[in-house]
Amino acid sequence: MGKKKLVIKRIVEKVSIDDQGRIAIPKSIRDKHNFNPGAEFEIIDDEDKIILKRLILK
Repeated sequence: MGKKKLVIKRIVEKVSIDDQGRIAIPKSIRDKHNFNPGAEFEIIDDEDKIILKRLILK
């Protein structure tokens, strides 16, 4: 059997928190995931990282 290669592509961009506590999602990421104004997310505090998960309403 041949070996399968796992390829993970990441977009890494530096962002900062503004004076109102907001973080802007970079356009390249918004475009890739089709995030439009009004999209809703769940934010998860997971020890040493923050996870932003899009809510898909059915």
